[in-house]
Amino acid sequence: CTITMGENTHVLLFGGTPFSEERHIFWNFVASDKEVIEQAKENWKAKKFEMLEDDKSYIALP
Repeated sequence: CTITMGENTHVLLFGGTPFSEERHIFWNFVASDKEVIEQAKENWKAKKFEMLEDDKSYIALP
């Protein structure tokens, strides 16, 4: 594997024993229960997630 990075780039690599249950992924949401992802999607659309102090921009759910 080769990773090419620009200046001031940070990379985090995580590893370990695989989870025993399946993981579901949608956009920035990952969960072992699809209902958790559906709730996160609704919360995102309702703008219930805390915004960053220095970036108040909102990106619509794809």
